[in-house]
Amino acid sequence: MARRAIDGPLLGFLFRRHRLATGLCYVVPVLIGLVVGFLYPTYAPQREALKVFKYATRFLGQGQMDLFSAEGAFSLPFQHPLCLLALGLAAALAPLALPAGERGRGALDLLLASPLERGTLVRTLVLHEFLVALGVGAASLIGAWSGAMWAGESGTLTPERYLVLTALVASLALALGAIASWISVEARDRGQAALVYGVAMGVFFILDVAARMWRDGEWLGWLTPFGYLRPARILTTEDLASVAGRDLGVLLAVATVGFGLAIARQARRRSA
Repeated sequence: MARRAIDGPLLGFLFRRHRLATGLCYVVPVLIGLVVGFLYPTYAPQREALKVFKYATRFLGQGQMDLFSAEGAFSLPFQHPLCLLALGLAAALAPLALPAGERGRGALDLLLASPLERGTLVRTLVLHEFLVALGVGAASLIGAWSGAMWAGESGTLTPERYLVLTALVASLALALGAIASWISVEARDRGQAALVYGVAMGVFFILDVAARMWRDGEWLGWLTPFGYLRPARILTTEDLASVAGRDLGVLLAVATVGFGLAIARQARRRSA
């Protein structure tokens, strides 16, 4: 029997199994964008008064961008903490359930006893993660553009820069999905995989917050995948191609290495 690169029924099963949770994660950036679009005409006249919230503007604007401008405000669906949390969850739902979750339940042995091969299983998971990542990026773009249209500010946004942000969000989701997949392959069950992934995300997020808030610690951002998603940097740089190429390149490299390790390690496991 010829080896299959992708298993269609398994791919369909993954989408059906996680459709509700993944869909809710997609809703978060759309809602954030709509809320900003609803509030923007109200808070724009009080822009100077609101700038007293300097720590929030430092966290989200990185000192490079006026967060109360239209482009700054509608970058929130790409970087609001709730959106980053939803992104991390969407990326990890399927990998933490398969193979780690099924291994812990003892169902992975039965699954691999079928014609489904180890490599096919992980490659199918990679394709699923790629499609989920595209959905995360699209949801962020829809949230930003819908909110801007509601506020009557869509004409002030720069389409090519927002498309770059969409690609960065998708690449970040793919990188986190790759990390979750590698952890899942190594873990004995879903609980252990979720714990390790949660700790890793916590460390990444703390480093990202430190890099955003501590002026002398911006270098910490290069140690975390979140540090390569900086809407302020994309929206203000004069060398968009170079900056975007570097950030996208790093995130896609992390995804490639993570998925490569997951595929290699799963193929070499002596047990399911």
